[in-house]
Amino acid sequence: MSRNIHNAGMASKQNKRMFNEEEWSEDQCRTYLSIIRWPDGFCCPHCQATKVWPLKSGRLTCSKCRKQVSVTAGTPLQDTRLPLRTVLLAARHSFASPVGLSAVQLQKAVGLPRYQSAMNLLSRFRSCMAFPDDRMQGRVAVATGPIRTAGSGPSGVPVLAAIATSRQGPHYLFRRILNTDAERLKQNFRTYVQQGAVVLTDAADHWAWLDAESAYRHRPAADQDPLLKRCNNLLGALRDWLQNVHGGAVRTDHLQCYLDEFAFRAEYAEDPELAYTELVRRLIGPRPNRTFLV
Repeated sequence: MSRNIHNAGMASKQNKRMFNEEEWSEDQCRTYLSIIRWPDGFCCPHCQATKVWPLKSGRLTCSKCRKQVSVTAGTPLQDTRLPLRTVLLAARHSFASPVGLSAVQLQKAVGLPRYQSAMNLLSRFRSCMAFPDDRMQGRVAVATGPIRTAGSGPSGVPVLAAIATSRQGPHYLFRRILNTDAERLKQNFRTYVQQGAVVLTDAADHWAWLDAESAYRHRPAADQDPLLKRCNNLLGALRDWLQNVHGGAVRTDHLQCYLDEFAFRAEYAEDPELAYTELVRRLIGPRPNRTFLV
């Protein structure tokens, strides 16, 4: 008999209790992710039908088009060979500490047989931590600084850091940039900063173009502003995090993924449970589009 295995009542019941990855079976983990992916009930990605037959394999067969659907199909977790319980347990462990875990630490914490499995899993996590589509608004403090990576040399790689405060709360952004030329910075601002924002910077020459930019209200030489101080402090914290947690082994071509993770952790630093929930929601959502280096 065809049936809709996801309903609002089940979702409400599951959301009222903390999910315990240590105790749940693989089927329970799959149901948990199904509720998150389809909170209003299953919807076939091929024909939009709402009735399915569950199979013993854990997949679902659409009652209309007869195509099989997995809860992870079309998401960052697609094609993972790890049990869903292991994935969720790893996500939980990654927020047990505010600074996160290296691949070696995660491998030991979850009991993965291979180091590469831990690396691949963390890569999936970081792919979901990228800056969202909405732009920074309100008061936005920005700073640039060099970040040392494996093989970058003593000069490091230039990184743009930004913190925004608005009614929605603080918002964090860290972007690897090719250089600090005015045109390069303009491209980043147009992508990530809402027009009308109040922009706080130091007195460096590469911010001079903001004085003639009508889209933003520039506040130069704002070194004593607490928000700009915090932005510069976070650049220092980023350097310490890359060295102490990841052993200074992050390569330049992988740096942006780690910057995304650092920003995500800063965003949810006050609530690790919310960080975990948001990560799982993104893991079971559409595959993210990575933003190219600008």
